[in-house]
Amino acid sequence: MLLLLVAAARRIFKRRFNLRCLSGRLIAVVMDLYKLPDVHPKSFPEGYRFSWIAFDSDNEDSRVLFDCHAPKGPHMHIDRDQNGEPFEWTTLDKVYDLFFQTVRKQFGDFNEEEP
Repeated sequence: MLLLLVAAARRIFKRRFNLRCLSGRLIAVVMDLYKLPDVHPKSFPEGYRFSWIAFDSDNEDSRVLFDCHAPKGPHMHIDRDQNGEPFEWTTLDKVYDLFFQTVRKQFGDFNEEEP
C-alpha cells in the first residue's frame, strides 16, 4: 500500500542549495517535499511526505534531518541520532520555519536569508 502511495506522489519541490554561516561554515541543504494522494494518516500529516537535511559540507556527521515515514510520523534527527525525536505537525509553513530554526541552532546564523 505504501509503495503505491509513494509511486503516485506529486513532487511539490526539490531544492538543493548552500548556506554560508557567519562563522564561515558552508551548510549544504537538500529538501524534497511530496504530496501523497488522498492520505492523511499520522505518518504523513496533511498527506505530505518530506525529507529535509542540512549538513556541514566538511563534516556530514554534523547534520539536521527532518523527515516523516510510517510508523514514526514527523521527526527530526540531530547529527547521527538514529532514533529521531518526534515533533508536532502544525502547518507546512510552521514546520519549514522550525527546520531553519533548528539548522540555525545547530550551525549558527547565516550570512543570507534562507529561501
